[in-house]
Amino acid sequence: MAHMVQMAVLYLIIPILIIKGLPVEWWRKLFNTPVIRNVLNLLTKPLVAVIFFNGLFSLYHLPVILDFSKTSNFVHWSVTLFILFAALFLVAINYTTRRTRIFEAFI
Repeated sequence: MAHMVQMAVLYLIIPILIIKGLPVEWWRKLFNTPVIRNVLNLLTKPLVAVIFFNGLFSLYHLPVILDFSKTSNFVHWSVTLFILFAALFLVAINYTTRRTRIFEAFI
């Protein structure tokens, strides 16, 4: 039970706090980089974001991957942070409406 609450908070609440908590200048610098802008525009499309997050989250729970991630703290935290990265895009689609500029979603 505690594990599920931890994952819900980590992947549904923390991304909102990260998006809203970082200064606008940081987002502006990030999104003014051409290559990063293209990647972020792709990953924040609703269908892509949902498939990306749910795919990673589902793969994480396969016994082989879950057991491997528990072998080392480094591996476990790497996998957890990668899923959190995907959760940021999943949450970001809630801030975008009709393909507004992606930067505006993070302000």
